[in-house]
Amino acid sequence: MSETNSAPSVLSKEMLLEIGGWRAMQEGRSLWEAGKVMSVDWVDPMLGGVVQAGTGTVNARLKLGKRLSDVENLCSCRQAREYGTVCPHVIALSLKYLEKNGKAAGGPVHRPNGAVAGPVAAAARAMAPRFPRVLGQLAGKGSKPLCLEVHLPLELGKAWRAGKIPLTVEASVDGGPTKSLDAVAVEKVEPYIVDESDAVLLSMLEKMEGASVHGEAELSPADRDLFFPVLLGHPRIFLGRKKHFAVSRAVEGTRLKAELDEEGILHLNLLAAPAGPEGSEVLEGSQGRWRFSGDHLELLDSLPVAYEGLRKGGRSVAREGLATFLQREMPLLERHVRVEPGERLRGLQFETMAPAIRVELDGLLSGISCQLEAVYGKESHVLTGMPGQNEGMDAWMPDGTDPKRYRVRGRAIERTAQRELLAAGFLPGQRAAERYTLAGEGKVGAFLANILPRWKQKWEVKVTPRMESLLSRCDYVAPEVTLRDTGGSWLTVEVDFRSGANRDALTPAEVQRLLQTGLSHHRLAGGRIALVPTDDVTEFQEVLKDCQVRNDGTRYKLEKRFRGYFGEAIRGTGWVVSGKSNWKPPTELIAYEQAKLPERLEKIVRPYQREGIGWLLYLAKNHFGGVLADEMGLGKTLQTLAFLELRRAQNKTKLPGLVLCPTSLVMNWLDEAKKFVPDLKVLALHGAGRKALLSKIPEYDLVVTSYALLRRDIAEYEKQEFDAVILDEAQNIKNRTSQTAVSVKKLVSDHRMVLTGTPLENSLLDLWSIYDFLMPGYLGTATDFRDRYEIPVAKLGDEKAQHRLRHRVRPFLLRRTKAEVAKDLPAKIEQIAFCELTDEQKGVYRQILEEGRKQVSELSGKASGGRDRIAVLTVLMRLRQACCHLGLLPSAGAGAKVWNEPSGKMEYFLDRLEEAISGGHRILVFSQFVSMLKIVQEELRRRKTPHCYLDGGTIDRAGEVDRFQRNQDIPVFLISLKAGGTGLNLTGADTVIHFDPWWNPAVEDQATARAHRIGQNKIVSSYKLIARDTVEEKIVRLQERKKELFRGTLVSEEDFVRGLDWTELQELLN
Repeated sequence: MSETNSAPSVLSKEMLLEIGGWRAMQEGRSLWEAGKVMSVDWVDPMLGGVVQAGTGTVNARLKLGKRLSDVENLCSCRQAREYGTVCPHVIALSLKYLEKNGKAAGGPVHRPNGAVAGPVAAAARAMAPRFPRVLGQLAGKGSKPLCLEVHLPLELGKAWRAGKIPLTVEASVDGGPTKSLDAVAVEKVEPYIVDESDAVLLSMLEKMEGASVHGEAELSPADRDLFFPVLLGHPRIFLGRKKHFAVSRAVEGTRLKAELDEEGILHLNLLAAPAGPEGSEVLEGSQGRWRFSGDHLELLDSLPVAYEGLRKGGRSVAREGLATFLQREMPLLERHVRVEPGERLRGLQFETMAPAIRVELDGLLSGISCQLEAVYGKESHVLTGMPGQNEGMDAWMPDGTDPKRYRVRGRAIERTAQRELLAAGFLPGQRAAERYTLAGEGKVGAFLANILPRWKQKWEVKVTPRMESLLSRCDYVAPEVTLRDTGGSWLTVEVDFRSGANRDALTPAEVQRLLQTGLSHHRLAGGRIALVPTDDVTEFQEVLKDCQVRNDGTRYKLEKRFRGYFGEAIRGTGWVVSGKSNWKPPTELIAYEQAKLPERLEKIVRPYQREGIGWLLYLAKNHFGGVLADEMGLGKTLQTLAFLELRRAQNKTKLPGLVLCPTSLVMNWLDEAKKFVPDLKVLALHGAGRKALLSKIPEYDLVVTSYALLRRDIAEYEKQEFDAVILDEAQNIKNRTSQTAVSVKKLVSDHRMVLTGTPLENSLLDLWSIYDFLMPGYLGTATDFRDRYEIPVAKLGDEKAQHRLRHRVRPFLLRRTKAEVAKDLPAKIEQIAFCELTDEQKGVYRQILEEGRKQVSELSGKASGGRDRIAVLTVLMRLRQACCHLGLLPSAGAGAKVWNEPSGKMEYFLDRLEEAISGGHRILVFSQFVSMLKIVQEELRRRKTPHCYLDGGTIDRAGEVDRFQRNQDIPVFLISLKAGGTGLNLTGADTVIHFDPWWNPAVEDQATARAHRIGQNKIVSSYKLIARDTVEEKIVRLQERKKELFRGTLVSEEDFVRGLDWTELQELLN
């Protein structure tokens, strides 16, 4: 705790309520009372600390000043980052600070037991707990455990109805004897260690007793209704002295049915809880109903007072009030009663409208103001303050043709417009809240020269007469670029600066002087003002550096390979290309070759894949390298194979192509080649026998090997010459000094290509190393790249450098997402992904298979009474477990062998998962083995990947589903096939991975349907992971043969095996 800085004089409960509002104050107070604030520190002007939030933590920071207007929320949570509003985390942090510290002039002073001094001492004292305490994981040296017991009367029902419930609270310290809470020392002690149940209980006792907690009390009806909800789940409650007593929420309590009728009107009906056990009784409270039976008290519901009328009859909400009810009232109800939304209510659809942005400008060169509006047809909304600050509650506009459809404002676009205003230097107005202001001649000149032209291109810009007068005196100096193709490999560039009225041009020296002074305007004779787009000029100079130009005085010369990048940059600035030019940037980024495909491929290639093949041909024709970065599942392998076949068919080469990929994908490439390009002679170099085949590489059209084997055999590969070298999963060379990266750059080839499903712009290290392989020197040296891009973008957040880099790599990078090519795709894409077993898995698999064959063979000729079928079932189960992960086998219990390579499928899965997450997808992962899901969950925790989890033991299924659907920051949901295969609506996901195959594909289809159902507006991709050359592959073949037999039926494993004849059983065990 800092003691050298002045205390935050503005901080008080009243101030927190004013800046955060009632809701944030309530939620923040709950966090503080629950002991969620892990640390707090004051270093002028910042109050900071760590607050528990869900399963993780946030770094809460509140910047304070002398006035409320100086307060700024810098918490790391999403609410603060995206909307800038005051969140519950900083409220809790501030309350913790007020609890521990006074505000004396000399700064915060530590005082024992929460005592405080200073101008807000009384307020802080009223909030301070009598028992200093911390949660277990935050305990300091000398702290002792404090354990509470609650004793209720034996005749609780009678005392409840009488309105007087005697209560005794006892405690033990450090495992000692239990004694009255009054007898526990609270002075001059270190904070006690308590669990969460006791932390909440102590907070409630202090609230009821005014921070003076006693060991005995008598609960009035008002106290009772506050106190008993706190006991929910508390582990140490007794009736009398010894009878254990449980207080919990009823599993089958009161339910609130909420459903829309055909007109879109919402109807609410309370459904009574099922009858309790014989002898139970219902106890009424002012805010809820409880069921008391012997040693158990269950909360049936706790309706707010305003909704008690539901007990007498239903209630309706008209369409006009539905938005208010669902956003404000429904969350409150869900905390008190189990809400069951009907099918129509769950199927509500929202169309986010895209507003037109309108700005009105007024002012002089010394200062201007701006009003920002979001326009929706005939209706407009003035946007004020910081992004998201003054939004209030969303108004939903009912669709007159569909009672389940509503239109909502495009808040994201509105906030982007506000952020753009702030980035331009405007500040929220002080005197006129609806206007933003920009003061200072230099800032106004920079705005008029650099930003206003861009606003006019995309927004409606209105000006007042005064502003129009200012603009009429301005001459915009438009750079004019002359581009000449010399006929060789060079492009010459000349730049002139001339005003829009075609007045005298500014010399480059005059423009350079403006750049040095930091000004974008220059006063001319006659009161006129020259505006120079200095931002664009500065960026243009950076582009010229990137293009490694040669300067021969007034002209620049750049190489052919930089033309695409330079053209992108010119188009991005909107500069005029002179009529004297004989070369102009192409209107399209990519000039595709027309791919004439064989009839076999014509039938299967989609339009976007045809473009990809043409793009690869275009690059090869012009001797460029390229990155095919289509999203996972869009067929990068097919496009590459088609490109290689066309190279051969057009007699462009007689050299073989070489594909390098991870070991797990070598056989996938072989399978795909046989399927799509059967005329190509393909050689897979893997395993111990590959050495003898290395000399035969020139006899083949395509060679496939792994990165690992390339490193071992690089001396042999260096002797070969290839038409094209293609790297699949290019992140394998992201480390430029690695042996793999060094090896691939030694290969001799006419063309180089890279395949990846991960957006390369997300990783600058990957990007430089990959382009150094494709076109050495294109991104400069590693040191130059680090200084010009890696540090500015990754560490300083330089958006201009990031934009420039994107333009620089884009001519040689083609990436399409599923959303972009949706018209060419079915609504659901299903693929089988084959995985390789590790050597260790293969050994264990063979052992299980041989022992199983022997056992089944011994039983097959006998009257086994069904034991033969059971034996087959057991063997098949063990084989399938071995295919997934050796840790699933029974021998993997306590003291079992530690596997070195337990799962090749797990490695493949984690690579695909990382690729999907980096592409912005949300994934459902299904497995029939709960123990497999647990292994995956442990790995996700190790990687700190947020996720949800559901199996048969999950108590709050609906809560876990709702958490995934509502929280876009959770990318993965692990689900047991049996627990989650039906009854769930998970349209928040667009990717489904089946870790292991189920016998009946209908079960898998039902699981995939959790994401692919009504309400899903994205293409759903489903991947089935299959271990190659194992029982899993045979199951897939059996599924195909028996598809019609089992279509629409959900057979069990036993039923499936019972339906197989001995020939089919033996096939599975061969």
